[in-house]
Amino acid sequence: MSKAAAIDLAVRQQLASDGKALPATYREVMRDAPYNYNSPTMRAFLLNVANRLKIDVPPMNFDWKMINVDDCLAGDVKTLEGYIASVTN
Repeated sequence: MSKAAAIDLAVRQQLASDGKALPATYREVMRDAPYNYNSPTMRAFLLNVANRLKIDVPPMNFDWKMINVDDCLAGDVKTLEGYIASVTN
């Protein structure tokens, strides 16, 4: 699986695990409805995505602590996936 596909899948799985709707247009902002994440919940989200990527085949290392949580909250799903990709090997 490509890096972009693995990240997209991990994000979608975590959204579903958090009881959030899957992205309809990928333009929904993470801090607004329907997601309504805040700083603590976004940190947990990023950690959980990192854990999902660790068990992927091949495993990927997402250094989630290198991402600015406020940037994630202000962005949409595709922007978030870009941030994740930038610090994932």
